[in-house]
Amino acid sequence: MNYYQRLQVDPQASQEVIKRVYRVLLKQARMHPDLGGDEDDAKAINEAYEVIGDPEQRARYDRELNLTFHYRAPPAPPQYILFCGACGKANRVSDEALVPRARCGVCHRKLAPSGAQLAGMGHERPFRLGMYLFEKGLLDRSLREFQTAARLKPGNAIYRYWLGRCYYRKRIYEKATIEFRVAASLKPDSFQFQFWLGQTLYKADKLAGAAKAFERAAEFRPDHTPTFHRLGSAYYHLRQFDQAIQAFTRAVNLDPRGLQSQKWLGLSYYANNDPEGALHAFRNAEKLAPGDPFSEKYISLLNARSA
Repeated sequence: MNYYQRLQVDPQASQEVIKRVYRVLLKQARMHPDLGGDEDDAKAINEAYEVIGDPEQRARYDRELNLTFHYRAPPAPPQYILFCGACGKANRVSDEALVPRARCGVCHRKLAPSGAQLAGMGHERPFRLGMYLFEKGLLDRSLREFQTAARLKPGNAIYRYWLGRCYYRKRIYEKATIEFRVAASLKPDSFQFQFWLGQTLYKADKLAGAAKAFERAAEFRPDHTPTFHRLGSAYYHLRQFDQAIQAFTRAVNLDPRGLQSQKWLGLSYYANNDPEGALHAFRNAEKLAPGDPFSEKYISLLNARSA
C-alpha cells in the first residue's frame, strides 16, 4: 500500500484532512501502543504521516507516484469593488496594488480618489460598504472603508466606534482603544462606547481603565448584566475583592440563573476569606448546574475546611 492508502485518505485530500485522519487512526481508533494497539500498525501510520503530513515531502512523494494533480486549490485572489464617482459603475479589481491606478471600465475615470478629491466625497457610502464587509467578516477591506468614512467626517462618533470595533475584531487593541476613546469623548453619554472601551482595555490587560469604563457604562445601563459581570471580573483580577463581590452580586440579582456570575461570586468570596459567602454562592451555582465539577470542587473544599 502507498502512504495514502495506509492513512485511508484520498490523494487529493488537504493537509488538514490528513492531519485529522492521522489523529483518528492513531488515537481514537486506539492504534497507539500506549493505548493497547498494535506497535507495527502505529509505526506504519507514523511513517506515512511523516511523509504526506509535510507539504514538501508530500510533493516529492507525489512526483514519485506520478501524481500530477494539485491536491490543494490555490486561494482565490481578493476582490475589491470600487464604485465610479462619475457613472456609478461597480468595478472589480483583483490586485490591491492596482487599486490606486484603477479606472472605470465604462467611462475610464480614475476610481481611487486623490487627496484633493477625498474632501468632496460622500462619507456615507464608504461607511455603508464598511458595515456590509464587516458583517461578511472581510475585516481588512471593512477597515479601509471605515477609515475613509472617518477621514471624511472625523467628528462622527459612530464612524469612530465602528472603526474601533473593526480593530477589536482584528485584535489590534491599542488602536481600538484610541477609537473608542474618541467616540466616547464625542458622545459621552453613550453606553455602547463606554462598554466597548471597557472590553478593549480588559483584553489589553489594562484592568483599572477597564473597570472605570464599565462603571461608567453601568451608570447608563444599570440593568445590563454583562456589564456588571465584566466589571466584577476586572475588579477580581485587580484583587479588589469587595468591589468584585458587589459587581457579581448585582449581576446575579439581575440574572439569578447566570451560572458564571454565581461561580465568580463564589471565587470572589473565597479570595476575600469569606468561606460562608463562598459556600452559599457555589451551592447556588450547583443548583443551577447539578454535578458541575467546578462548583463541587469548591463545595467539598469549603466543607473540609469547616469540618
